[in-house]
Amino acid sequence: MKEIASNIDFADSSYISCETHKENLIVRVSSWDEKEIEITFINAIQFTYKQGSLIAGLYEKTNEKTFLEEILSRYFVKIPEDNPFKIYVILDIEDFVFFEIVAESILVLKNDL
Repeated sequence: MKEIASNIDFADSSYISCETHKENLIVRVSSWDEKEIEITFINAIQFTYKQGSLIAGLYEKTNEKTFLEEILSRYFVKIPEDNPFKIYVILDIEDFVFFEIVAESILVLKNDL
């Protein structure tokens, strides 16, 4: 797995909320330093959520081709070779997958609460 937004410290962050807005999934977490981290998954076509503990990090799965192909086969008659979709995961401190998202890209912002 490849770490996303390594410049933002997710350690011990807690989940606040998630919402969909048009094609995007927005996940908000509260960081250890009392800032809000807003993670926007651009053109999210699939996501799963499972109750987790404190957040440890945000990653891109780079070795899950079968799962990605399964999700993409629901959206494309023939999956394009150069499709932009990736699998992103938010892990909790016990390395449990908290969120798993298939989206085109990601935007991460950290703001004051």
